Amino acid sequence: MLEPGSFKESSWQQADIYLANTMGELGVFFALAQVSFIGGSFKNGGHNPIEPAHFTTNIIFGPDMSNFKIIAEDFITAKAARQSQNKEQLAQDLTELFTSKYATAKSALVKNSSKLVAQNSMVIDEYMKYISRYLDK
Repeated sequence: MLEPGSFKESSWQQADIYLANTMGELGVFFALAQVSFIGGSFKNGGHNPIEPAHFTTNIIFGPDMSNFKIIAEDFITAKAARQSQNKEQLAQDLTELFTSKYATAKSALVKNSSKLVAQNSMVIDEYMKYISRYLDK
């Protein structure tokens, strides 16, 4: 495993796991990762799962998605992510997602997350239409 901050183009290809904790460069990791775990989701409210959903990665988050509660519920309802309730379930979910036996489930998670993002991509346009009515006055 490479430590955060030791990222070098030649060394990341040798790592099985890479922990990234920097803003603005996670997209490359999401695109390369088979599975992405949403940090802070075991006790700090989690992070937005929409960003990794733009990439072909399976998404797992913990039980505390209070900062993105509605979005997390949408992901669970759409079967677009898995929610692990504890470290034992997280280990089981990771094992399942990394084994070829669950290749169909993996592609279903990715497909469902991509579909969810596409369905909701027009939300900002709708908000802007509503807001612009008041800006024009």
